[in-house]
Amino acid sequence: MKYLMIILLSISLYADSIELNLKDFARLVSSQHHVNIIVDDDIKVNKFSFFVQNNKSVILLQAFKRMLELKKLVLVYDKKNKFYYIRQPLEFKEHVYTIKLHS
Repeated sequence: MKYLMIILLSISLYADSIELNLKDFARLVSSQHHVNIIVDDDIKVNKFSFFVQNNKSVILLQAFKRMLELKKLVLVYDKKNKFYYIRQPLEFKEHVYTIKLHS
């Protein structure tokens, strides 16, 4: 058990990780996958932090999309203009109507 703790501690000490906010993380994914990503101005980018193992690791676009979903954001692909954009999900307002029936 002691050896396991020492090994885990040494791995965590030698792990090279960086902390990125949403805009920097989108920039990193964009450059690695050669795609354009636009971040909606309504999203406060300083609220989010993503940890990446290192700058050279391959970040999958699907993993980035899932991380955004966990933060209640949506990654949308615009097929016509061939770019991605990040936005908050659309909220649908529910309308309730009543109809009076005369019997």
